[in-house]
Amino acid sequence: MTAFVDPRVHSHPPGQPQARELAAGIDQVENLHRLCREGRVYEVEGWIKAGQPLQVQPGAPGHRGPTALHIALETGQHSLLLLLLCNGYRLDLEPVCPLTCALAVRRWEYVDLFWAWGADPKRVSAGTVFDTYNSALFDRFHAAGVDFLAGHALADALGNHTSNKPLFGWAKRHRENDPRIQVELNMALGCHAHDGSLKGVHLCLWAGADPHAAAPDLRWITRRRASATDDEEDEWSTAIQEAVSHGHVELLPILKPDPTRDDFNKLYHYARDGRTVRMLAASAPPTEIGDMLGWYLTFLDPSWSSDTILRQMDALETLFAVGGRWAECTPEHLKSVRRHLLKLTNDTFVRVLKLLTAKDHCSPAVLQALGRIPTLRQRMVAVGLLPPRGVTANRQPVEACRSPKLREVANKLGIRLPKPPPPPPPRVVEVGADYRSWERPTIRLTRQELYERVWAEPVESLAKSWGLSGRGLAKVCERMGVPVPPRGYWARIQHGQHPRKTPLRVSPGGDPPEIVIHVAKK
Repeated sequence: MTAFVDPRVHSHPPGQPQARELAAGIDQVENLHRLCREGRVYEVEGWIKAGQPLQVQPGAPGHRGPTALHIALETGQHSLLLLLLCNGYRLDLEPVCPLTCALAVRRWEYVDLFWAWGADPKRVSAGTVFDTYNSALFDRFHAAGVDFLAGHALADALGNHTSNKPLFGWAKRHRENDPRIQVELNMALGCHAHDGSLKGVHLCLWAGADPHAAAPDLRWITRRRASATDDEEDEWSTAIQEAVSHGHVELLPILKPDPTRDDFNKLYHYARDGRTVRMLAASAPPTEIGDMLGWYLTFLDPSWSSDTILRQMDALETLFAVGGRWAECTPEHLKSVRRHLLKLTNDTFVRVLKLLTAKDHCSPAVLQALGRIPTLRQRMVAVGLLPPRGVTANRQPVEACRSPKLREVANKLGIRLPKPPPPPPPRVVEVGADYRSWERPTIRLTRQELYERVWAEPVESLAKSWGLSGRGLAKVCERMGVPVPPRGYWARIQHGQHPRKTPLRVSPGGDPPEIVIHVAKK
């Protein structure tokens, strides 16, 4: 029988711990557990003196259930804990590390007790230690060999919470001694920049995180673990890239993008709204955007939400407005732009094409290369930017090409359009018409009769008799293709000369049936 040790006399761990017999099943220690729950310490002493087992053998039925030590810890019986430990209770057989249980209930005296009696601190997870918010315990467990960086536990604790300020302070003190802690801080800063957490960003920067340094994406790692694809490589990004790609432009003045340290082409690549583009342009305007144009067009695809398309279109227009230019045309860029342009809706396609051909947004070489793509020309025909071959003048595509702006788009793309036919003249022309025309007498003339009247007397006197201005009547004649006497014609008539009349030519669109002149009342 194992000798009984009275904790009131010998309360310190023995040099050679005594070995006690283990129970073969939970049924052999059920009475002990009942005594522990009821706080009957003296009867527990009798149980121990009788040589009864205190623990269940590993692997036996019920060995993972509540233990005597766990019950004493839950009920806060320090004397019972010491009684069990002094009489050969093995901490290494506990299914849950006793230190973990003590930390969970925040009983630091139990932590000291278990530590003194040989509990293994390496069985405690880093997250359990972090949850204590106790800087002294951070140092104690870290010195004992608990790996705070395994599985990026430190980055996870700092990046997903902002209340554990002691842990931020611990990382700040130790980052210079361990470069891995600096990486964990950078990862945490990236998480807060991703979420737009102003408090989290300030805490990480205070602790020494570097917003310009690339670090593994903690959220990507978490998703990769959940999908069991450990063979994939980690994605690396900076906190500034995270803020830009998720539209948290309010964080940029705090993170302070630096053209000497940050890749601004990549930052413009990630921008998703015009406000972010303008903020970046204040530090370094964009230059060559050919490599990012296809990526911008990706988010204009109709499969995205309307809000995403509107914000991305705003970003693209702002990118050109702040100085971006597509100057170099590589086959890869051209292929990417063509592929994404053809996926756009008709309205977005026309809007993007007008943007590319506006001002000096693209070099002539780029526009010429775009205009030579057959599929792009076919799409331009479909949306009315180009006329199909062999159409007549009264078809819709030709009418669309009458717009000078649309013809300018085609010309910049190196596409020659036939000159549109002149518009047909109006069938009825009204002169002097206003909202009171129904009260005014009218004179109805054919084009031939108008020609004869303007050559029979001066335009000024004729217009005055009709209540019109001479310049107004001259414009009507010009519009109808009716020639008027040149300057000095009537003076030559008065001097007995017979100057030649300008003949009336046939109108290309045919003469209107009549010209209606609303005469003003005298």
